[in-house]
Amino acid sequence: YITKDYNTGWMHGDIKGAFLADTGTTTASIANRNLILNSTFANTNNWTGASNGVLTITGTGLGSYASGSVLRITNTGGSNGRARSNSFSTTVGKKYGIKVSFTNRSSGGQYRVEVRQVSNDLVPMSGTTTAGVYNFEFLSKGTGTYILELYCLGNDGEWAEFDDVHVYELEQDRSQYEKGL
Repeated sequence: YITKDYNTGWMHGDIKGAFLADTGTTTASIANRNLILNSTFANTNNWTGASNGVLTITGTGLGSYASGSVLRITNTGGSNGRARSNSFSTTVGKKYGIKVSFTNRSSGGQYRVEVRQVSNDLVPMSGTTTAGVYNFEFLSKGTGTYILELYCLGNDGEWAEFDDVHVYELEQDRSQYEKGL
């Protein structure tokens, strides 16, 4: 029997699979499990400009981002400006997801995403000019903390905008063949 508050687990007939379910809705959201502070960019708090990257908040994103605030990285005094997130801890051997929106860019700018930890740098997106929502996965390999870096690839004066940045632990696949549902 299933209600909005509980599941009894009773199964009728020739059962081919029994799947766990939870009636809670708050813990399932990636926003509630996000390891990145200030992921929707009301301001630049918890983000640091690095390697020629100057950070500003703007509302000039494309599409659904046109009325919201986004993080703009502008290359000033050189190329390939970066924005570094707060540091975050992971559990070695667990998988993590990254969700990031590339919202707008200058004509010569490109987007790039890196997950960085000493001796364990990962580059899930090496460079693209296509705006959109991107999802990546990584396996935590080392102890210590990670940071996420967003890049504006390009020359001095180029810029790229980002929004909705999330890093979160992925749910373990518990299916018999590890294929998910």
